[in-house]
Amino acid sequence: YILLTNIIIELIIIFIMYREETLTCPPNSSYSLCVNSCPETCLGVVGPPGCEEVCVEGCECNPGFILSDDKCNPWFASKCIFII
Repeated sequence: YILLTNIIIELIIIFIMYREETLTCPPNSSYSLCVNSCPETCLGVVGPPGCEEVCVEGCECNPGFILSDDKCNPWFASKCIFII
């Protein structure tokens, strides 16, 4: 029982140390354990054509920003062309 407890404690410590090395997100984005693998871009609101949506760990653009030129830019200042 003591051996099992020690193993569990070591695994928890390893997990905590791993979690301290979370991704550093670029400006105007934030980290999440579950982001859409098909981010909203200038190519489309559901990601690039043919992209399959799955939950992945990573960074996502903050509200009001859109992925353009591999950066999260304000949607109004992006180089996107919106057809209404």
